Amino acid sequence: VFIAAGFRPYLAPVVASFPAAVPMDWKRFSATVPGVVAGSQCAGFVAVIPLPPVAVIQSPIESLELTLFSRQGCCLCEGLEQRLKDLDLSRFEPPLNLEVIDIDGPGIDPELRIRYDLEVPVLALQGKPLPRVSPRLSGEGLFNWLQRLCSTIAGSD
Repeated sequence: VFIAAGFRPYLAPVVASFPAAVPMDWKRFSATVPGVVAGSQCAGFVAVIPLPPVAVIQSPIESLELTLFSRQGCCLCEGLEQRLKDLDLSRFEPPLNLEVIDIDGPGIDPELRIRYDLEVPVLALQGKPLPRVSPRLSGEGLFNWLQRLCSTIAGSD
């Protein structure tokens, strides 16, 4: 019996029993298939049908972009950045990817600097500014607050 890796042989007359959408590759081989009468419809032929996948693999969940607009020397900015880095952002549903942008850094759009100049630190999720974070909010409280916002943003897409 002919068996290729990842394929299962089908040894019966199947010419009219499968819809056209089923992929089949008929292979002629010289050896006689055991148990098949020579000269019958299926003697010497085998339909090779791909096996179904062993396991269904879910596509990876895309992470949401969490942006912290900050500046060097700002104690509130540095405190929030540290509290965010202390959280395991991969635990969020969906996971978060933190990007810290120094609004005074080289190459920053001047309009961005003007917009956030007196408001840093500013958090944005998927480009949408979030409500101001209390400097007292940390640990589980910060995690729960962000998780609620992530659920709201992910649910609105």
